Formats: sequence, C-alpha cells, structure tokens
Amino acid sequence: MTLELARLAAQAASSKSLEQTVLLDVGELLGITDYFVIASGRNDRQVKAIVDEVTRQVRDDGGGSTRRVEGQGNAQW
Repeated sequence: MTLELARLAAQAASSKSLEQTVLLDVGELLGITDYFVIASGRNDRQVKAIVDEVTRQVRDDGGGSTRRVEGQGNAQW
C-alpha cells in the first residue's frame, strides 16, 4: 500500500468515526506491510460502517480490495 492509499484509508475511517484514527508507518520494522491504519468505533454498526467506507474509497481510488481487516467478524479486536 502506498502512503497515499494509507492516508486515504485513514481519512475514510475518520469520516465515519468520532474516535481518533492513527496511521502508523511500520515499513522499516515489519516485512509484511508498510502501514497500519488503526480506527475504532463505538458499536458493531459503526465498525462495519468504517470498514465499508475504507474498502469503498480505497477500491474506488484504484487500490484494489483490502487484504486484511482485523476484528471485523465480531466488530471488535
């Protein structure tokens, strides 16, 4: 994921949450990814809305589908 897509994902998450969204550059620390976007919601409906918005915006910008969404199954992690 490029920095531009990571920023887009973070902005998309922020648009659906009142909680702080964090974008971490972990490229030099981990071999599996360059960025983590961390967001939270107050309930399962909000978590689903965040996931859906991030997925839609990244896909619409040409970034393909998201590879992994932790905590989506039960809307918590």
